Parts: sequence; structure tokens; C-alpha cells
Amino acid sequence: MINSRSISFPILGLVVGCITWPCLAAPVTDVAGLVKAVNSGSPGDTIEIAAGTYKLTAPLTPRANMTIKGAGVGKTIITASDEWKPGTAGLPGKDNPDAYLFTFAKTDGLTFRDMTLTAPNLHGAIYGRHSEGLHLHDLRFERFLWSGVRTYVLSNMRVHDCEFIDSGGKVKHTGGGLYMHFTKDSEFWNLRIVKTDKHPTNFF
Repeated sequence: MINSRSISFPILGLVVGCITWPCLAAPVTDVAGLVKAVNSGSPGDTIEIAAGTYKLTAPLTPRANMTIKGAGVGKTIITASDEWKPGTAGLPGKDNPDAYLFTFAKTDGLTFRDMTLTAPNLHGAIYGRHSEGLHLHDLRFERFLWSGVRTYVLSNMRVHDCEFIDSGGKVKHTGGGLYMHFTKDSEFWNLRIVKTDKHPTNFF
């Protein structure tokens, strides 16, 4: 005969679900949240940035293996405040890592994707050195003074499906959309580099 007493089982589904699959953070929606997520986040974080314009006052410094992902080109726009004007003193002989929207060193495995990066007062968007595995795709780099992407001693880079519009080269005909030294084992494809008639002829 079956015992009619009820038997209770703990419901584990919600706990197991969160352990089995990553619990994704909500997209960043303001500058303070973006700065905290990138500068104080953990290696390997995926940071999603909601559509909108984000005006920075200092470079963001991502951690290894982070993915920084916008809502799409022209939808998520990272730029600089009007007060952030590092100038071009020292160029082209001495670059300034603090004159870029993002800067990193000895930081492997970074991915940037799906956004527009623009700041007419800054040297460029991304400055990196002594790192490997940088992946840039589905980005627009627009209106920078020196180099949209500036790198030293990077390997295993992948850069593809990006636009570079008036994104560098103002100082003594050097710099450019992509300006790299000592790059190896890297791939570049499907890139569009444009100089409009809005800027001097030495923009590339």
C-alpha cells in the first residue's frame, strides 16, 4: 500500500541554473557605471554598454580577457568631454598613453566591438603595448588627432569589419587610423579607411 503522507523536495532549479549558466550583468547605462565596470571589473568580464553617448574625462583601463561590447555602431558612442584636451606636445617622438579613450599594457585577450569611438581632442581611441590577442571588430573610429589605434609590440591581433574616418595623422604626416610598431602573427581584413574633405589633407 502506498503511504499517503506527503514528501517534500527542495527546489534547486533556480540555484543550479545560476551556477550552471553565467548570471549576466545588466548593460551599463551611464558614464559612472562604465568607468566602474571597466576599471574595477574582473578579468574575463563581458561589459555590455547600452545605446547612448558616454563622455569620458580620463582613459579607461580594461583587464585581461574582457569583452567590451556596445549596442552597435552609431548607437553606443564613446567620446571625451570638452575639458579633456591633452594636446599634441611631444608627438611624434613621444606618445602619451593617457590621451586615448582606452589604454592598456601587458593585458591579453581584450575584445572591443559594436560601437563608435570618437574624440577630436584626443590622440586616439585605443593605445596598447606588450600584449597579445587583441580583437577589434564592428567598430567605427572617427575624428582623432594622431592614431585611431596605436600599438607597440602586439601579437595575434585580429582587426576586421571596422571603419576609420579622419582618424589620425595630423602631426607631421605620421600616425593614422592604425599605427603599429613590432606587430606579428596578426590578421587584418575588411577595413574601410576614409579621409573626408572636412579635415586637412594629412588626415588618414
